[in-house]
Amino acid sequence: MRWLDPADQARLGGLGLSPRRPAAGPAAPGRHRALARGFSRDFASHRAYAPGDETRAIDWKAYARLDRFYVREYRAEDRFPLAVLVDSTGSMGFSGGGRPPKLDLARRLAAALAWLALGQGDEAGLVPVGGGKPLP
Repeated sequence: MRWLDPADQARLGGLGLSPRRPAAGPAAPGRHRALARGFSRDFASHRAYAPGDETRAIDWKAYARLDRFYVREYRAEDRFPLAVLVDSTGSMGFSGGGRPPKLDLARRLAAALAWLALGQGDEAGLVPVGGGKPLP
């Protein structure tokens, strides 16, 4: 079952997610401002040095250990991660007055938030909390 149908997506079309205040620094090419000037703080991986790479990107500690040049790569900081926490305890199965269960509404809201974040190039993830078993 899809939790976000095309009609819901159309209603969310004009909305977006943004931080309350951008961090200091020059504007990044993405939708958000970068968190720091120059290299990012979030390490992603190493790769072999190729001619034309900047020497300041070389990981000198890796060179001392391996006697080969490796360049450190970082994750871009103009993408914000979004973690949506959903209560998955038994009480979320409550449905009163012919309404859908609370868990269905929570999943639709989580899907809407994730759709907004992914639509603007950010990262999104779902974290079920408190139920002990995964969400159906």
